[in-house]
Amino acid sequence: MDDSYQAYLERLAKMVRPDSYHSTLQYLRKSPKFARMADGTDRAVSFPGYTLISPTSEDDPANAGAYAAIDAAYADLLTRLPADWIIGLPLASYHMTIADLIWDSAYRDLSHSPDYDTKLRDRLGDLFSEVGPQVVGPKPVSWQVLGFVAMPRAIAVALVPVDDVSYRRTVRVRRSIYQDSAMVGLGIDQQYHFTAHVTLGYFGEIPADLDRLSIAAQLEAANERFSREKVVLSLDRAELRRFEDMVAYTREEGWPVLRWVAD
Repeated sequence: MDDSYQAYLERLAKMVRPDSYHSTLQYLRKSPKFARMADGTDRAVSFPGYTLISPTSEDDPANAGAYAAIDAAYADLLTRLPADWIIGLPLASYHMTIADLIWDSAYRDLSHSPDYDTKLRDRLGDLFSEVGPQVVGPKPVSWQVLGFVAMPRAIAVALVPVDDVSYRRTVRVRRSIYQDSAMVGLGIDQQYHFTAHVTLGYFGEIPADLDRLSIAAQLEAANERFSREKVVLSLDRAELRRFEDMVAYTREEGWPVLRWVAD
């Protein structure tokens, strides 16, 4: 399901064009991952599962500058958008997803099976041992911020690989997971085309009078910042993490880690 390298670059380039913004902004929806509390605040609701991601920014000091630059650009964008309809995520949780695994009702149903979590972790560890020699390299995989993208329920920055090697190494890991019969038996299947991104916030209630033309123009203008300032995430590992909601991603000692760079 994942694109070739060139097809990926072409698809992502289209996502940051005005016509793409105009189209996507017509179909925004409130995210079910947050709920409005009586005091007017928004709180993350239960949405458990597993994912394979780069370390969250709080655990990735090597990319602190890149994440700070992303967060600063996002904060600046928010000052030019209508207030109170985007639920921002904490900088500490920012990350790039390598492969979605299992979440919400699918995970709730299967997690009742004996040793489900252990089986998932063990199988992923075995896959990393198998695919590791094929993807390890002398340097990290690197992904550059292309610009802001509007998704149906979230706002993010889209990422493109700095070279075809970074792309092939990343996609090889994804295929090893999604094409593995044991993982399929654990309920893991590929549901989306790979679109590398860092999620910044989710949409709350969509105002009836939302000025979509203005928002599209602001997104396009904000992307000029990334044209002037090259922001790159240089990733040395991918980690299995568990989440209870879309704010906190945790892991325990001994859980599988895929290292892109040889020790």
